[in-house]
Amino acid sequence: MSKIREMIWNSGRYDANLVTKANELLFKSLGVEVSPTYDTVSKSKLDNMVESISSSTGVTLSSIWYKLYLICEEFRRSGQKPLCLHQTNVSTFIIEANGVGVLRESHFFEDFSGHPASTSLKSILKIVRARISSSALNQLQLFLESASELTELQIGEKAQELLEGRFKEHELGMLLESLDEQTLELIEDLVSKPSKSDIEGYVDSDVELDEFTRMYAYQLNDAFDVLRHVLFSTSFEHFILRLIIRLINCGEWDLAKTKFVAFLDTEKVAQKFVYGLVCLFTDDLVTFHDIVGDFENFRLFCESESFVKARPLLQESPFLKCVLLDEAFDTEVEVNRAALYNHKLSEMCENYSVVPNNSYEKRQEIIRLGVQFEENAVKLLDSSSQFDHLRLDFQKKLFHLSIQMHEFKGAIRALESLSQQLTALELRCSVLALLRALVDNDKQNLLFEASCSLFCESNRSVVDKILLEEANEDLVLWRALKSYELLYSWRLGALTQTNSNTCGDKRGASEALYIFITRFRMEKEVLKDASRANDDYRKFKLKILELYMIIINCLQSFDDSSEMWIKKNNGFEA
Repeated sequence: MSKIREMIWNSGRYDANLVTKANELLFKSLGVEVSPTYDTVSKSKLDNMVESISSSTGVTLSSIWYKLYLICEEFRRSGQKPLCLHQTNVSTFIIEANGVGVLRESHFFEDFSGHPASTSLKSILKIVRARISSSALNQLQLFLESASELTELQIGEKAQELLEGRFKEHELGMLLESLDEQTLELIEDLVSKPSKSDIEGYVDSDVELDEFTRMYAYQLNDAFDVLRHVLFSTSFEHFILRLIIRLINCGEWDLAKTKFVAFLDTEKVAQKFVYGLVCLFTDDLVTFHDIVGDFENFRLFCESESFVKARPLLQESPFLKCVLLDEAFDTEVEVNRAALYNHKLSEMCENYSVVPNNSYEKRQEIIRLGVQFEENAVKLLDSSSQFDHLRLDFQKKLFHLSIQMHEFKGAIRALESLSQQLTALELRCSVLALLRALVDNDKQNLLFEASCSLFCESNRSVVDKILLEEANEDLVLWRALKSYELLYSWRLGALTQTNSNTCGDKRGASEALYIFITRFRMEKEVLKDASRANDDYRKFKLKILELYMIIINCLQSFDDSSEMWIKKNNGFEA
């Protein structure tokens, strides 16, 4: 069984596609349902399938492997059926059903194995090789390569040095006895043949091809034309599409565009679609959006014969496999397919944006395009209520992409539509990601704009709690001050929905600043010991004075003097 299996995989007689088709045919003959696949079967997968079917049907493993071998052999013979012959003076080109063959006369060294004395010579050489080490053979090779001219005396001395002490006299006698006349003639032919084919020399004048050589060259050109016509006339589209997709998979995007895109006929939908894919990787995002972003182009591409041929290559690419729509979807509801397709394009853009060679500006452009595709996906699902699970996933993706793009208004809108469907933990994590991005990019003012304040006001307690935690957990005092000031503004500036002229929580706002003052008191000794202590400490003291003035002014705005406190401890007001 193992020999047959090794012959199928390692003999080189059968390619992977042939084994895959033979596998499908065998299992169907055994009554086993096999779903059609566009991928070539792997060794491990086929081994598992054979073992599974053997255990379920009761057929022995050796029997299954032998039947598979017979089918492969039959397919191979069928694939060697000649379709076209082209004869030249020295060889014959054969166009076969599954390949190309060349028939010619064998040369001298190819005929060596058929010589009557070859077996005897091989046995002698095998014995000699067993007695000589690899290092000695390497020395012999260096000797032969380094010498520009060798005499019989030099060769004899080297042979004596190589064989000395490695054979006993009776062993040498046995070897010499096995050298009959035929073997000696064969050795003489092998030695003399290279000397008769000396091609080294100097050319002092231009070489002109004789009539025979030029005629032979013309015949080779004719043979190539025949080959190209047979192979490419009906399948050139498949050939060029597979070639370009392979180049994309290898990262040779510029080569695909400069050398091979010119062969594409963009009037044909499959070639037009692949051209659009190339545009993504060669900085032509507008063309990519216009061609690949059109779901109708993708639908027509999937219905073409070229898609079936190209699908295995698309699955190999970490970028292109996104558009295959392998996830389950209702084929009868076109809006679902279109939405899922736009979502996959957004995923493709996100994957490509992180390629190391992309600059920051290019990365932002690609993510911006991904945001557009994700927005389209969400819009396509808005008209239907049966895809709520998809809509939730798409809106989450839109939220995170918008943050990457620093499109914070879009991120807030996406989070607003998500908030009713998220758990408390998910909402908290999302708001935290948004607030950190706003602070890091100095866009805190968006929290107070009318277009965004409604969402923030409806989740006021969540925002407040996160801002306070972020400020308290920041170990860098100057950076924490920025967070406390934002918390002060948030508590003071959040307007009530009933009266837009009424401030928010003035006492809570004052408390935010007072917490920072308390932290400064606790950490000022550490601050004094730090480098640049005098300058930093002086700046902090001025800032503390400023914060005290803000707190006092804020408390004095209360009409009732008994309300002018920040916190109460044991009955005493502070």
